[in-house]
Amino acid sequence: MKKSIIAILFCVAMLLSLISCNNKIQLNDNCYTSYDGIYLTISSFNKENKAYLLNAAWHNETNYSVIYGNEYTIKYNDNGKWKDIANADIEFTEIAHVLEPNSTNEKTYTTEFFNMSRKGTYALFVTFYIQLEKGVEQGNTYTEFKIK
Repeated sequence: MKKSIIAILFCVAMLLSLISCNNKIQLNDNCYTSYDGIYLTISSFNKENKAYLLNAAWHNETNYSVIYGNEYTIKYNDNGKWKDIANADIEFTEIAHVLEPNSTNEKTYTTEFFNMSRKGTYALFVTFYIQLEKGVEQGNTYTEFKIK
């Protein structure tokens, strides 16, 4: 009886590990911005421990400098509404990254602090600031990806 229970528990553990290992990220071209010409795309990803590292490209197709920080969030699309999925309060080191006019920058974001257990559509959301002649304006961009 003991051997049967151990064998069943072992099989259940193996099935659960196989199911969790099959979750993969699928990249797509769905990106959105509040300011034309400034947007974020995910160029690739790597698995690190239980999290993904999202390698993102910042695009600035304007004649203005753009500033963005380290702060970001990842949300889950739940029937057309973006839901916050942070596991806890996240503290970010405050650093200003400058994206020159008509250029791109690379930045890596981690999914470590977010509940990515469900299959479906997720998005990486980031705020940026653009220096215009009339002053600084805040904008937002996000790019989608899927967990399959």
